[in-house]
Amino acid sequence: MTTIIQPNEIIKELNNILFRFALIDTETSFEKFLESYLDVIIEKLNYNDESVKKKVMEVLSNINKRSMVTSNVQFPIDKLLSLYHNDEKSMMVKNFAIIYIEKGFKTLSSTSKVPFLSQITKDINKLQSLHQDIFCHIILSILISVQIPKNEKEKNELFEFLRNEKESKVILSFFFDFLITPQPDVQTKAIVGIPPCHSSVSLQRIMGKQLNKYDFNQLNERKLAILNVLSCGVIQQENDIFIHFLVASVDPNFQEVQKKAEDFIKRLSKVKFENTELIEQMYSIFLGSQASKKQQQPPQPEIPLDQRRQEASPILKERILQYFCKSIVAANQFSLTLHVIFDSIYGSSTTMKLKQSAMIFVQWVFRHSSDQQLSTMGPVIFSGLLKLIDELENSGSTSKEINELKSFTYMSLGLLCKRNKDLFKNDIQLIGKLMKKVTTEESMVAVSIQDSLVMMREAFVDPSKEVGDQLIGILNSFVHGYENSEYQIRTICLQWAQHCFPFQDIRSRYISLIFSGDSRPDIREEAKRGLEPYQHQGNMMVPSTIEESKQMYPDFKLLLNYIIERRDELIKLNGGGGGGKSKYFQGGLQIGFSAMSYENMLELLRKCLRKSALLNGQITSQYVMDSLDKDTIEKYLSFIEIGLQSKIGDEVALVSSTSLLDLMNLDEQVIEQFAQSQTKLGLIEKLIQSSKPLFKDLYSKMIGLISFYFGKEKLDELVNQLMKKVEFDNDVIEVYGSMLSLASIISNSNRKQQSDRINQESIVKKFINLIFERFIDHNNQAIKLCTVQSIGLVGVYKSLPFSTLDEKLKIISKLIQLVKSTASSERNLAEGSIQSLGWICFGDSNSDSKEFKEKVVDSLFELVNNKNEEMQFTIGETLSLIIGGHKMKQSIFPFSPFTTEEILSEKRKEIECLGSQSNMSTDGDDYDDNSEIAKDDESKNIIKTFDRILTNYFSDRQSPITRCSAGIWMVCLLKNFGKLSFVQPQLPMIQNGFISLLSDNNELTQDVASKGITLVYDSSIDPKFKEFLVSNLGKTLSGKPTQKAPGSTELLPEGTINSGNKTGSVLTYKELTSVANDLGKPDMVYKLMNLSTHHQIWNSKKGASFAIVSLASKAKDELAPLLPSLIPKIYRFVYDPNPKMAASMKSILNALIDQKDLFPQYFQPILKEVLQGMGTNSWRVREASCSAIPDTIQNATPEQILPYLEEIFYMSFRTLDDIKESVRKAAEVSMKSIGNVSARLCDPAYTSSTQAKEVLKLILPFILNKGISNDSNEVKQFSIKQLVRISKSSKQLLTPYIPDMITVLLESLSSLEPASFNYASFHAESMNVSQEQLESMRVEISKTSPLNDILEVCQRYIDDSNITQVLSNLNQLVQFSVGIITRVGVAKFIGVLFQSKTAPINDLPEQTLSKLINTMFPSITDKSPTIRKHFIVTLSHILSKSPIKLIGQVLDRVSSLVSPDSDPLQLEDNLIIVGTIYKELFKNCPSKITNFNVDVIPFLYFYKSHPKKEISELYKSIWDDNSIGSIKLYSDEIIKLITTNMNSGTWSTKEQAALCLSSLTDDIRNMIDTHLPMILNLIVQGLKGRTYPGKDSLLASLSTLSTICSKTIIDSSNNDNNNIPTPSEIVNIMFNECKKNDLEYKRKAITNLSIILKSFNTIDIYDKVIEEFYPFVFNQQPTEESSMNIDSKEEIDKDELKLRPMKALIRTQIYNVIGDSFKASSKETKLNNLSVADSLLNNLVSSLWSEQQSILYALSCFIKSIWSLDDCSESSGSKFYLDETNIVKLFSTIAETLNYTKYQAVKKSCLDLLEDIVVSGGKFKIVNSNYDKIKFLITEASKKDNSIGVQVDRLLKLLN
Repeated sequence: MTTIIQPNEIIKELNNILFRFALIDTETSFEKFLESYLDVIIEKLNYNDESVKKKVMEVLSNINKRSMVTSNVQFPIDKLLSLYHNDEKSMMVKNFAIIYIEKGFKTLSSTSKVPFLSQITKDINKLQSLHQDIFCHIILSILISVQIPKNEKEKNELFEFLRNEKESKVILSFFFDFLITPQPDVQTKAIVGIPPCHSSVSLQRIMGKQLNKYDFNQLNERKLAILNVLSCGVIQQENDIFIHFLVASVDPNFQEVQKKAEDFIKRLSKVKFENTELIEQMYSIFLGSQASKKQQQPPQPEIPLDQRRQEASPILKERILQYFCKSIVAANQFSLTLHVIFDSIYGSSTTMKLKQSAMIFVQWVFRHSSDQQLSTMGPVIFSGLLKLIDELENSGSTSKEINELKSFTYMSLGLLCKRNKDLFKNDIQLIGKLMKKVTTEESMVAVSIQDSLVMMREAFVDPSKEVGDQLIGILNSFVHGYENSEYQIRTICLQWAQHCFPFQDIRSRYISLIFSGDSRPDIREEAKRGLEPYQHQGNMMVPSTIEESKQMYPDFKLLLNYIIERRDELIKLNGGGGGGKSKYFQGGLQIGFSAMSYENMLELLRKCLRKSALLNGQITSQYVMDSLDKDTIEKYLSFIEIGLQSKIGDEVALVSSTSLLDLMNLDEQVIEQFAQSQTKLGLIEKLIQSSKPLFKDLYSKMIGLISFYFGKEKLDELVNQLMKKVEFDNDVIEVYGSMLSLASIISNSNRKQQSDRINQESIVKKFINLIFERFIDHNNQAIKLCTVQSIGLVGVYKSLPFSTLDEKLKIISKLIQLVKSTASSERNLAEGSIQSLGWICFGDSNSDSKEFKEKVVDSLFELVNNKNEEMQFTIGETLSLIIGGHKMKQSIFPFSPFTTEEILSEKRKEIECLGSQSNMSTDGDDYDDNSEIAKDDESKNIIKTFDRILTNYFSDRQSPITRCSAGIWMVCLLKNFGKLSFVQPQLPMIQNGFISLLSDNNELTQDVASKGITLVYDSSIDPKFKEFLVSNLGKTLSGKPTQKAPGSTELLPEGTINSGNKTGSVLTYKELTSVANDLGKPDMVYKLMNLSTHHQIWNSKKGASFAIVSLASKAKDELAPLLPSLIPKIYRFVYDPNPKMAASMKSILNALIDQKDLFPQYFQPILKEVLQGMGTNSWRVREASCSAIPDTIQNATPEQILPYLEEIFYMSFRTLDDIKESVRKAAEVSMKSIGNVSARLCDPAYTSSTQAKEVLKLILPFILNKGISNDSNEVKQFSIKQLVRISKSSKQLLTPYIPDMITVLLESLSSLEPASFNYASFHAESMNVSQEQLESMRVEISKTSPLNDILEVCQRYIDDSNITQVLSNLNQLVQFSVGIITRVGVAKFIGVLFQSKTAPINDLPEQTLSKLINTMFPSITDKSPTIRKHFIVTLSHILSKSPIKLIGQVLDRVSSLVSPDSDPLQLEDNLIIVGTIYKELFKNCPSKITNFNVDVIPFLYFYKSHPKKEISELYKSIWDDNSIGSIKLYSDEIIKLITTNMNSGTWSTKEQAALCLSSLTDDIRNMIDTHLPMILNLIVQGLKGRTYPGKDSLLASLSTLSTICSKTIIDSSNNDNNNIPTPSEIVNIMFNECKKNDLEYKRKAITNLSIILKSFNTIDIYDKVIEEFYPFVFNQQPTEESSMNIDSKEEIDKDELKLRPMKALIRTQIYNVIGDSFKASSKETKLNNLSVADSLLNNLVSSLWSEQQSILYALSCFIKSIWSLDDCSESSGSKFYLDETNIVKLFSTIAETLNYTKYQAVKKSCLDLLEDIVVSGGKFKIVNSNYDKIKFLITEASKKDNSIGVQVDRLLKLLN
């Protein structure tokens, strides 16, 4: 039954306490009172009785009053805390307890507070908020004085409350409020108002209700204390403390706090800015309570006014925005995001920097917010940005800050448009405003607007008609005055026109045309891009990839009308007439545009005219005559005439003339207009007045066409006029135009079959003869070329008007001669002559023309060896013209402004588009069999020419130049006549001929052969015949016998093609054949061969005419189904080591597919083909596949490459070790690319975490298992480099692979070591290098290994999930690894792991640690010093994290290494090992090793006295470095250890024990009495028996004890204490040691005997001294005693000579013993041995100086002992050595010694003796009588030696 205590009893008890309180008179007694009663008093409040409570309050009131007087009184905090945390106590008790707890901490010293930290923080989260705040303040006061431990475990134990989530939440909240608290006002010492981020409640929480709780220094100190604790690493989740450092980093008052916070933020690496909780916290700080309110869903009740937090300061807002720009989550926090943006821009406290930061955040939001978020808040932000722009504009400021903010704002608009185009696509007015601002803003802002407009442009691509019209209107407004505006607006205007509108838009093309004449080259180039077909790709404009025939151009008529309308507007706008601005007047004519713009307009109009015709299904001439109305043609003609009328420049005149001549060729009506108008004729007559031949050429063609419509009279007049100039004018420039004009007039008349209009005999013949005779050999090359061309023109449509063949041959021969003479030097003249020959032959239809045609053909064949390829094409076409006759009629265009090649190209395009609608035919399809029979001669000539070329020039016996020229001719002939029926049978031979050219080394020859083979196939009409050609080609290329062609009897001659040629292009075509066969389409080889030609000749005007229309246009469509199989093979060949093959295949690839579409469509087939090629037998394929890898995988996505990644690595490793060097080099390049790609794929920054994990799962085990361990050094090196990159990029994704990585890397350390070290280790001795030095060198070099970097990264990612496996693997490595580098690496890694702050090693099970240590222990005793050293260091680190029990077990095991039972041979090595272990333990875990001091310190003390210097110094260094110092606490253990070893059976152990005992004796002098019996007995025991090393140290110990403890020893002997030897026993023990034969030992024993005798001065052993020592000093021969001269003539034994110094030392000590023993002897002994004085005096003078000192000391002892006897008197002088004889001898001997000695020490001893004589014998007359002698003696002595002056003066005072 519980006893109920009555209130009266409690009050009585309180009264008694109060009475005791009244008796308190000192501070100490007050503290004792509080210690005893304070908690008891407060506890009484737990009772509900009011009287009790009242009494308690009375007592506490008195205590409070007393404590106010006694300020430093200490309260019983521990009891109060226990009372507070007692859950059974009432809240009132707790309230009073916490009051006194708070008081107690204020008076407590700093160091005394720390132990209470854990009690204060206990369950702080369960307390009421007021108590939480009090305790938090107490915690802060403690933290100021806390020294943060370096040891991780101690640190975690100290700050355990921060590791508890609930407790730390309360404390971190308080810390945050404290960190945001500003400095109080300097004057009021208080905070005015509510600071940023605070509420009234939170501020009172920190500063108290009066807001004056802390002063400046306290705030600073406490903030620093908070930051120190938070940054110590206890809190692992950096997100929890980031905001604390964030607010501290902008502390406005304390720079030290700010700097520390900034430094720590830089080191934070694990802050996750994608953490929603962290971002919401930052929003809450930024906006204050309004953010919290906005986040509450559903809305919560209003926050009380005093709890509403203020928003952050502007500088903190700015810093928060910087971190928001690192978080995608922050960008998606609608509506907080919106609120932050508008608050930063329009808030009342905003600053310019904050606005700039806000705009940066806006850009971040626009880039990273989700589409849903952006669609919601986009319009609001859009309106806000526009408002901000208006405000900035209205501010009128142009400061740098304003401009920067404007720049950010405009850029934000652009980014918003990229994400939300719908907001902008109809707001055309905004675009106009922005463009206008480009011209008015400063350059920095203008650039930002320009960039913004670029981003907005994408919203207006292909706009609606309404928006497009408005946009064009805006653009045109800037086009009008573009020359006076900034180039930025011109650029913007141009780009918008081209990027927003399609190519066929006439308004856009007009803008491009205008800007193509801009003054800036970059704008001109950009504008010209818009004059070629293009297409849009997003926001980019790229050249059109659509086939040319399908490309859409602007409509000719619309474009022409638009240009003219715009020109009229411009002229009208600028004043019209002659009053306009000068820039619109060019050469006196108002042209309206710049010269370049006008030129480009005419060129684009010409292109559009042809494209419009094709689109209308007509050829150009038909379109002009039938579809274009007369008005349009007139407008076009008028527009052309503008250029002819102006005097802008030659370029404009040239383009205008070209356009006019082109129009004349298209429309005869234009020619008639010019013929009928003198004004128009006047325009073209300006051309002939030019000095440039090109203009005269154009005029001559125009006048030739126009003259046909002249009347007879006008024509005759013109002809006569021209004839006169040709005949009589000497100006070759004038003659040039007249000659060509007349030739053109004649030629056109012949073409129109109106030759009778000009008299052939009087005019034509005369003209030809005249120019031939006058100018054919002229020095001017231009006039000579003009002559040749004129002759050709006259003869192209009609035979030359010569009646005889000789006249013709004369001209023909001259032209042939010109060809031969100028073929190599003057190409234009030679080609002109060749063309004229062709035209003459073509136009001559007379029967006698065969002869000179054959002559021309033969002469052309003679040019077969000319190296000019383009001239050979001319020859080929001329041959076609000569032998083809009327079949070549469609290839002659003498009146066109364009070259034949350009015209034929246009004609082919027309055929391609229109097909049979075109009236042009370049082959023989239009000729039926009847026409062929009618032209049998031409057919025979064609066949004959084919045969002639094949037979004579295709043979491999011909020169390469010949074969190339012949190939070009054959290609020309085949192009023109290949499809004729009579040529079809020749095709197999022609194909074989071309095949024979494939093996030629000349690149052009190969290309020509390829082109020819393609033409053969294209020329074949019969499908069966095509099949034969395909089969024949394949067999021929592969070296198999060819079959006969259908209807043929001939085969390709054997050896025509070298089947073994592996270097030329034959290999390319063989591969093409192989590819075609693999795809099941053998005929595809022809398409591929055509596409493979890549020589630059095919890009020239001559070569371009040989494009195979039927193949080039249809190849893609026909090959489309085969592309998935074809593209990969072709792609691999692009990287073939043969550059010719690579170039050919690249041409094919480019023709088949656009580069940008290659990988998106065919990535997988390509990669499979490449990987397969890396494993083939052919080295060329392997090398090509390796070279292809980099480009293949460079831009691959993870999804694409993941299935093949392991195979890529496997095949690449194989090729890295390939037998072929070039393959290995290619593999090295590919491996670099593979490394780059795989590192990127593993990096979560570039790849999603899921995909990165998948990639790692594939490649990391592969590299570890098959890479680093590979036999190939190259593979190893790559694997290491790749691991370095992956480990740095993959970061935390490495965690699952860490155990395996660590194992492989550590095992590889030794395997990667240079082999030279293994050699050196076997030859270390011969290299004069110790094994240890070599090992150290190897370890140092291994530190540079990149594997160490990887291991360091691995260590960072060891966590709870893998630590167990890591340690298990390390156990295996410790136990079974081989190689010094690996073993050392394992040790170092374990050591670093156990030092890590991040690895979870603090909570490892004891069993795991024990297993690891047991595994390591054999390595600690390894024979290699290097391995031992590193494992010992590692052991110390492991033990620093181990429990005490385990450390004790390890230390026991360590001690067993040097136990008495251990192998003596290994003992010294083990001592070094054990010493090293203790050294590292004291270094790395000193706090834990102190728990074992009772065992460790005696051990260390014992072995620091080891006789071997190396060992003793090791243990001494441990002792000194760790300041172990006093051994007072451990002396018993040390003595016990010495006792154990003193009893050992080994002499070395006994020596060690003796040395230690000697040291101990010196070290415990002050406390020796306590241990005297044991130590003394140990010494006595140790002195027994034979002499051994170290025993002499016991002699000194015994003498030391005898000196220090003499009284104790004497008292013990008087008390019959048997535990301690008596003085007599001690003296006898030492005397016995003096009898030893070892002279050194003997000397030390005698020395210590003298010391003992001084201590025990009553022990009489003089008789023993006489017996033992007298013979040594007195009974020797005088000569021996006195003669110490080395130069003595007597023979002296060498051994004796060595012993002399030692014997002298012994004699010195013996004299001391004689003196001390005589002094201690009995009176009887003294009186019986007075003769000793004579003996001493006899030896004094002749002895060594050291002996003399001892003799003088002995004499002093003798004098004082005898003359101090009680019955000593002069009456019995001889009895007491006071007779005259003795005194005289004494003084004389002393005088002699004093006079003759040179040693100060001896002189001082003499004076000491004299002083003793005066003091002791002054009472005797016999002595007094000699005072004068003494005075004289010492006075003389002092004169000789001043150093004894002081002593002499003292003695003289005595004598006086």
